[in-house]
Amino acid sequence: MGSRRSNPSVKPGQKNPIDSNTIRSSSLRDYTTRLPLDPLSVLASPTGRYNRSEGIAATATAVRTILSLSPRSLFIQAPQIEELRGYPLKESAELSAALQAPNIRFVSMIPAMWARMPDKSTLTRWYFSPDRHPTDAWAEVFADEVSKWMIANAPL
Repeated sequence: MGSRRSNPSVKPGQKNPIDSNTIRSSSLRDYTTRLPLDPLSVLASPTGRYNRSEGIAATATAVRTILSLSPRSLFIQAPQIEELRGYPLKESAELSAALQAPNIRFVSMIPAMWARMPDKSTLTRWYFSPDRHPTDAWAEVFADEVSKWMIANAPL
């Protein structure tokens, strides 16, 4: 019998429809076969599908496709921990060079994030160690800075 704690709407004696024991792999396959994309075909990693030059070429193609569908698109750069430490990333420079076009609008949030960083110890709250993924605290500050930028630069 399923636990009521995981689903408070389940009445005593009733089976919990979201209990992990009731989920079978065949029912999961019903959902996953309907996905339009193969997740492995869209992931890039150092040991994954793309090397750096292929990844940059794939990104450039994706950006051109986005712009063909929505010419007023805006691309906002979320800074990596290295960039906030003051070390420019080679990958960012390579991508910028591959995407040079007059109709591409990039906005770097590095200056805004630097302004919100009282000292370098802030980075330990903004990024997980050792994988360097952003934390919720980083996301909150980043979203705030993006919204401020969007409001300040909204067309009248």
